[in-house]
Amino acid sequence: MKDVITGTIDHIKKWNGSYFFIKGDNGVRYWSDKKYVTNANEGGYYSGQWMTLWDACAFTGAKVQFEITEEQTGATPTAVNVVLERIPNPRLEEKLLRKQVDKENRERHEMNRKRNALRQAQKEILSDLTGYVIQQRVGDKWANVYRDDALLWARDVDTAKAMIAEIKEYGEHYRLVKAQFLKNYTTGELIARPISK
Repeated sequence: MKDVITGTIDHIKKWNGSYFFIKGDNGVRYWSDKKYVTNANEGGYYSGQWMTLWDACAFTGAKVQFEITEEQTGATPTAVNVVLERIPNPRLEEKLLRKQVDKENRERHEMNRKRNALRQAQKEILSDLTGYVIQQRVGDKWANVYRDDALLWARDVDTAKAMIAEIKEYGEHYRLVKAQFLKNYTTGELIARPISK
């Protein structure tokens, strides 16, 4: 049977890894990993919720018992068969609160990202359905111009002006009206709804 050594966790990395270091009561520093903690996944209620021993009791300053193996990580001996003391992190409440705040912040960030993506998609849809209708003065009213039974319109002002220049006849008055377009899916006709300034 190997000798059981006691010590204290003096550094722990739980993110992007689960290794930690133990300062033995004998003055030697040891490397270990969560996979070597024999009671890491045992559970219990801490701060009103079920948690694994690793999540509740693995912290800098936690007492442990362990054995050493011949394997080493660099010049540092490796601790195995590590047993965590069942004393929760004294800052566990603060840690859980921070975790909850982080979770809420991530959820809020994700909601904002989705909302912004939706707004952008709506803008793009509106942009695709927005253009300039060419209207002609008929008596004392303005009427949309049609050519070959199709509404005469363009996506941008310059194109619309060029179209007017092509169709303009002496004495006729034309104007451009910014509009959103709706499609009548029964007839296929585009319906222009002027956008008020």
